[in-house]
Amino acid sequence: MIARATVRTGGATLATDGTAPTDGYAVSLPGLETVQELPATGAQAFIAAQVVTYLQAHADILEAAGNYAGAWTDAGRLYLDVSTVVATLDRALELGRRHDQLAVFDLATGQEIRLESVPA
Repeated sequence: MIARATVRTGGATLATDGTAPTDGYAVSLPGLETVQELPATGAQAFIAAQVVTYLQAHADILEAAGNYAGAWTDAGRLYLDVSTVVATLDRALELGRRHDQLAVFDLATGQEIRLESVPA
């Protein structure tokens, strides 16, 4: 499901039961993210394979309450992570900076918020 959503829309944040949070801010947990270059051809199959492998490797942590699998593409790369969702932008920015992230994701608006664009 997350692989299809990533191919179709460019990204997704889903719980292991397939539900997606609809409000709050997704922030990647440190040390669990992967970044891979997308191949010039066969990107859909590549994304599907990488997502399955990632979900299997991180199944235990993804089962913890409040954790979600995140997958998105940006600038020819596939990003996979385990995210948590927090209620406020201030908390998301704080955690994002502490976790050395490029961005947090506003689930209500569907917009990425690049940390470099928000004053500390």
